[in-house]
Amino acid sequence: MSKMDADGDGGDGTTQPLRVLEFYSGIGGMHAALKVADPTARVLRAFDINDTANKVYRHNFPETPVWQRLIESIPRERFEGKLQADMYLMSPPCQPFTRTGKQQGIEDKRSTSLRFILDLITTMKTPPRYILVENVKGFESSNARQPLISALQSRDYSFQEFILSPDQFGIPNSRLRYFLVAVRAPLQLPSPPTGTVLYHIPTLGGAFADGYSPQIAAHSFLPPAPQQVPGVPPVRPWTLRPVRAVGAYLSADEGEIAANLVPMKVVLRHGQLFDIVDATSHRTMCFTKAYSHYAEGTGSVVLGAKDATLEACARVFAEVEASKAQPPQPQQSSPPQSHQSSPPQPQQSQPSSSSASASASSKPSDVERPRKQAKKHEGAHDDGDDDDDSHGDDGDDMNEVQEGEGTSTVTAEATATQPTLAATDTAAVAVHTTATTNTVSTTCIDASEALGALRLRWFTPREMLTIHGFADTYTVPADVTAKQMRRCIGNGLNVVVVAELIKFMLASNPAA
Repeated sequence: MSKMDADGDGGDGTTQPLRVLEFYSGIGGMHAALKVADPTARVLRAFDINDTANKVYRHNFPETPVWQRLIESIPRERFEGKLQADMYLMSPPCQPFTRTGKQQGIEDKRSTSLRFILDLITTMKTPPRYILVENVKGFESSNARQPLISALQSRDYSFQEFILSPDQFGIPNSRLRYFLVAVRAPLQLPSPPTGTVLYHIPTLGGAFADGYSPQIAAHSFLPPAPQQVPGVPPVRPWTLRPVRAVGAYLSADEGEIAANLVPMKVVLRHGQLFDIVDATSHRTMCFTKAYSHYAEGTGSVVLGAKDATLEACARVFAEVEASKAQPPQPQQSSPPQSHQSSPPQPQQSQPSSSSASASASSKPSDVERPRKQAKKHEGAHDDGDDDDDSHGDDGDDMNEVQEGEGTSTVTAEATATQPTLAATDTAAVAVHTTATTNTVSTTCIDASEALGALRLRWFTPREMLTIHGFADTYTVPADVTAKQMRRCIGNGLNVVVVAELIKFMLASNPAA
């Protein structure tokens, strides 16, 4: 796809690549999607203030200058000069619009840059011909939507709003997001604007239907496929293609797998909170920037044991929990001391490290978990969201993976000695706990054996990138850690979904 001459009227018939600005660029999800939709397009500048995200962006798109400065600090005349563009791609900070935040919307100080862009569009001599906006579900009902719509209408844009999730496109991941595409007259969208939020892209075929939108509005996951045939990938009436199995996205590298095993103390303490999937699953939970930092609601973990099923995994956890509930056996009485012996010395309580660990793991999982408000950087330009991430970045929380817990140090050689699920009789877990007076310590040891056989692990950054639609050629810089990369990906978007929306937008034609 290319644009006409600068006047937009065809002129001498020459064409040149689309000139694009990428606001809140993060790790470059919009750029990656643009390259899928129009390989000839050129991103003039990317804008973000996150150090790690910019490092990853420059590593993968070295030809694109990245400006690490507040958008609202850029002189307006730049956007009418060297930065004059045909297309604006933007994913404004989501925190003002999340369900768990203060929901200050357009008045939030983190929306300052969005207000600047909307004012720029309203007042500049030559606004972009194409605009795409991505944000969390909830933006459509926030007080930021109307200023956006008003700015577009003031410059004669036609627009269409969407709420879409990757699993509608055959990807086993739930990431429900708000999108808006707009084109400026004389261009017209390939499908007439409806004035409503669509839950499908009209030009992609008749397999979509919007009758399920109330269900999507109420749930973060799409409802299950009706009358699903065992062994057949689910096909929902509103999906573009069958949802692939998670196994298609998993690594076979044993060393990489071993490096991402969830440490046992994390499994013991937080395992009941995990959303666990395996290679045969056709779904994963939305990954947020808190993935591997918090156990609940931040993304799925993988059941790595080859001989295990999700049902067997559930039984292991159930029996481990049951073993915790068993009362400890009474200590055997010491033989009576002779009255001639010296008086007994008072015993000092010296709990072992294993009993302390078991005590932490035995906290009930259904207690109310206090969650602290995340510390937010003023004006931070995250390129995605954490709308499902209601967890703060600080504080002690039963759901929080504490420092040092989140990364396994188990080597590939060490994992070879771990028991398999078949070798671990899960029913024996509760029995063994009554075989000794040291009940707490034995419970911890037996639970570790049973749960360790499951080989629960985090999704690797590479697997997360693949699920989010990034090409195999997209790589992680050597000096960026797995934790940093997971955080960046959780703040991102799905490349496949955005690429389809850009294609839809670029299919616009001038009005007859």
